[in-house]
Amino acid sequence: MAANVNTNKVRNEEFKIWKKTIPSLYEHISTLQPKFSGSLSSAQAVPRSILFGKLISENADKGLLNTLIYYAQRGDIYEISVQLPLGAYKGFENKELPQPKYQEFFSEPTNSRWVFEGQPIVKLKSNSPTSTLIAMSSTASLAWFDESNKQPLKTLKGPSDSQMECDFDVSTDGKIVVKYEVLPEYTPAATKISIINNTDNIGEVIRSITLPNTNSSRCVKFHTANLFSTVSDDNLLRFWDVRAGDEPLCSLVLDSSSTPNSGSNTESETEDDGKITSVESSKFVDTLFLTGSDTGVIKLWDLRSIAAANDKEVKNATELVTLFQTDNDPVVNIQFSPSEPECFVTVGASGNVYHWNIGCIFSENDSQDENANSEESYQDYIQERCLKFLHTGGGRRSTYKSDDTSLIKGSVTQHPLIRNIIATVDDDGYLSVYKGFYGRDGEIEESE
Repeated sequence: MAANVNTNKVRNEEFKIWKKTIPSLYEHISTLQPKFSGSLSSAQAVPRSILFGKLISENADKGLLNTLIYYAQRGDIYEISVQLPLGAYKGFENKELPQPKYQEFFSEPTNSRWVFEGQPIVKLKSNSPTSTLIAMSSTASLAWFDESNKQPLKTLKGPSDSQMECDFDVSTDGKIVVKYEVLPEYTPAATKISIINNTDNIGEVIRSITLPNTNSSRCVKFHTANLFSTVSDDNLLRFWDVRAGDEPLCSLVLDSSSTPNSGSNTESETEDDGKITSVESSKFVDTLFLTGSDTGVIKLWDLRSIAAANDKEVKNATELVTLFQTDNDPVVNIQFSPSEPECFVTVGASGNVYHWNIGCIFSENDSQDENANSEESYQDYIQERCLKFLHTGGGRRSTYKSDDTSLIKGSVTQHPLIRNIIATVDDDGYLSVYKGFYGRDGEIEESE
């Protein structure tokens, strides 16, 4: 008991120090503890997921920008209005912006906007034009919602009523949904890929593919309108075409070891790359994608190097760059920026949010030569240049986090239209919206 009291005191002091430094760390930050979240017991891990909506409106006279967040708690989805300073959205050269006149940073919703009855929601995705949202529950069930009804427009039930590892994604043209789930009744273990209509007959399963001898459905990600990839416990990154048969086009065999991470204290000659937990494809260059592992290793890849091998199992593909989250913090989610092709965020099992910019890798061809004394020094150089910001919430992100990483996965969202605006939800329901301070433009250019 005494140890817990001392730990809480330290955490409280860390949070107080962080609050004092907010003006130098953030261009903007606002927080809300929704009243509806307080009615639930904090002793139980409650599934929560958030997603920024695409709606924005300006109030120039008051210097404000209005947008919204979809906030899912258990089976309820709420709409929360958010007020931001107008300068967060637009640059106004030679024009002084009015001081923001906030009415309230957030609206406090009283009733849910949509309900997925009896289904704890773990993931949300926007889905215009066929529907507003798609929600996935912890039982691998899907629900499509539109603006006209509180109940789902369409549902697709999972294989059982038990909680399981599952994921889904929407094709880049919005026509197909792919769901990836475990088949609990199979012996030996197996996973299933479902290719689902998302246009004229939403929710219709076009076909299914069973993967025998796999017992984990960690991630599914579309790279183009037809090409998607899946990751299971065998650490194979399989690439599929929705128009092709029941066999993958090819698989990337991911080695579990790499060159040393100089930021680590390990004495071994190789660094454990771990098992792949997350995949993210670029929104601007469809051949680029990222992988993240359970040992905090992030790698950038080019699909063309994998395709050039012309092999069913590609074993010798080389990543473009390797980055590391601190203290081997496992990667649970990766999100490329919707507005800046060189930027992305990663989310650790700690709850912390890492902001990256890999522009220097492509813009400075001489950086390798300048730092070529050793591979270790070059890795240090890249790591320092690419990690731009770390959001911990003053230790709150790691303090109020679930031990179930699937619940952390949906706890971070980037605004689709407003650059560098991020929202997070902690395990106790505490909502934050922020824009990190990366340095003034002149300072950034000088450091580059």
